[in-house]
Amino acid sequence: MSTTAADSIAGVVIPDTELVREITAFIRDAEDDLLFDHSRRVFLFGALQGRRRGLQPDLELLYAGAMFHDIGLTETYRTSMLRFEVDGANAARDFLDHGVGDAGARTVWLSIALHTTPNVPEFLDPEIALVTAGVETDVLGIDREALPPEALDSVTAAHPRPDFKRRILRAFNDGNNTARKALSGPSTLTYSSISTHRFTATISSISSATTAGPSELHSDSTHFELAETKLPADNNPEPRPPSASSVRICGLRVAVHAVAMTPAQRN
Repeated sequence: MSTTAADSIAGVVIPDTELVREITAFIRDAEDDLLFDHSRRVFLFGALQGRRRGLQPDLELLYAGAMFHDIGLTETYRTSMLRFEVDGANAARDFLDHGVGDAGARTVWLSIALHTTPNVPEFLDPEIALVTAGVETDVLGIDREALPPEALDSVTAAHPRPDFKRRILRAFNDGNNTARKALSGPSTLTYSSISTHRFTATISSISSATTAGPSELHSDSTHFELAETKLPADNNPEPRPPSASSVRICGLRVAVHAVAMTPAQRN
């Protein structure tokens, strides 16, 4: 959607500065509507959660962290061997090289690099804490009920969330180079799950995108599942040793075990 840096949404004024305008233009060109609108909501929800917590972030730095936090999921970084959070943090640091000083750039770097690490950012600088808070509010609904309904309505009216759960999971899957490499080859990933005190992510089955195409995604407010996709038999009937890797679903690292099966077992 068309936006200006002088917007005031839900009582949050997006700073009308040259840096913010440059960030908005850069991210608008780099990301699709899904990630751009999500990133703007992360800034707005982060600022609102900060107000509720009595925090006073530097809004320029918070905006930079929020807007760059998912750029590592975009096509530009599909061949990178770094975590998408680190790709995004590095991209933001390079962009801010001339603008905010070393301390500010490091704060933004950490806010992005740690935004999928639960229970750590809240003890760091406000900007670091609130990028994570914005992500958690928008993706997981954490503390969403603590915000006024009219504020939630204003944010989502300015930056809508159509079919957001399914689409953001697809973006995580497509943009996660480590997961794609772990899933290459004709193997099926068996059931595994991980829980924190805040969220449970479940994987029932994930199949290789290179051999069977992307799996269907299903989600509700607390449960994310990748539906099983059967794989064709390969030319090697002998089972191979199990291997282990991991993927990230909504920022949580989920261990998965790849177990190669014989053609008979696959059917």
